[in-house]
Amino acid sequence: MRRFAFVLLGLALLPGAVLIAWSLWAFALTQAGYAGEPGTLIVGQCEKYTLDTGSAYRCSGAFVPDGAAVPAGTARIPQLSDPQAEGTRITVRRDGELARTESLSHLVLFIGLVCALSAITAVAGGYYLFEAVRGDDTADFGNGLGFGVLAGAVLLVVALAGAFALAFFG
Repeated sequence: MRRFAFVLLGLALLPGAVLIAWSLWAFALTQAGYAGEPGTLIVGQCEKYTLDTGSAYRCSGAFVPDGAAVPAGTARIPQLSDPQAEGTRITVRRDGELARTESLSHLVLFIGLVCALSAITAVAGGYYLFEAVRGDDTADFGNGLGFGVLAGAVLLVVALAGAFALAFFG
């Protein structure tokens, strides 16, 4: 019975890993400023707000899509480290009302998170299928999850280190 349960878990978790990666991929690219409608934000106003780590600026203004001569609506950038003067042109990608500048450190971080979440389910699913094929009746359900979490944690640490290095040294 345990063998059958391991097969079912493995067959459910492996496609789940692909589904997690597929469904979060666009989110990761959008958050990092690599997906969305390309264009230029012409700053109309910036407001300062306070974060736990200091302050940031939220800027909004007219959005001009690439190749267009006139604005096609408005957009706002939720977080900039420096204030921008009115009329400043910032290259962005717009998704709805939000616009983001490209950030390689954010890309590494968000893709790392997607990979870590996918790895948890993929490693656990692979473990369960491996143990089912091997026929080990002493295998433990918790081991699969433990190995998956360990793999995900390693990927998360690598992503955080890469994002940190790019943000501060790159």
